[in-house]
Amino acid sequence: MVFSDEFETDGRQFGDGFDPRWTALEKNDYTNSALQYYKAQNVNTSGGLLHIYTEKKVNFYRAFNETTKKYYSDKKDYQSGMVQGWNKFCITGGIVEISAKLPGHVFSAGLWPAMWLLGNLARATYVGSSNFVWPFSYDTCDESNRISQEISACNKINHYDLHPLQGRGAPEIDIIEVMAGTVEKLPHTMITKPYASTSLQVAPGKKYNRPRLGTRPVNVSLLTFLSYHYGIFEPDRFMIQSYAISM
Repeated sequence: MVFSDEFETDGRQFGDGFDPRWTALEKNDYTNSALQYYKAQNVNTSGGLLHIYTEKKVNFYRAFNETTKKYYSDKKDYQSGMVQGWNKFCITGGIVEISAKLPGHVFSAGLWPAMWLLGNLARATYVGSSNFVWPFSYDTCDESNRISQEISACNKINHYDLHPLQGRGAPEIDIIEVMAGTVEKLPHTMITKPYASTSLQVAPGKKYNRPRLGTRPVNVSLLTFLSYHYGIFEPDRFMIQSYAISM
């Protein structure tokens, strides 16, 4: 075992700079149309457990629109917590084990708890860091993919003193994410709520014979062709996460 955290000490603080391994965010989350604002005070330890609380509480904040290049006032009506290990510790392989109790009732919608890993070149909720970086894992020069991968193996010069002619990116591993709610199908899929999923997200995607959403890649009759796969045909649609940032 390389690292473990059993959260045995009560009253730990996870605000920026308080903990050597974890950081609880203090910012807006503008990914996936999120309704919550993250506050470090919604994360604490007691009874040998790490607790993350979600509550109905209004937060006003200053946001910036990348399209108009202007600041504006915004608010979120819910407050919650997100804990990250970004830039504090990394793994390159092995086994990850998590013991957790998911919040809420299985048929009560509104919560989307998740435990997941993201390549260190991107940082969750800071979507500008993931534009044309997530979820690439490609280290071969392919000019047809170059427009979609910021740090490409085709580049003779890469940014931030990264090695030339070496492709890099930020793949994603979703250990588990859960969407509760009343029994109904998600739009344009065969998946019904409530559901749980695990996934490995890498790019560039597979162009032909892709499994349809919600199916396993074993039945040839269920394989299809999709005209998009992580930006190679439609980079704006799949590689840019958002046009807005917030402070």
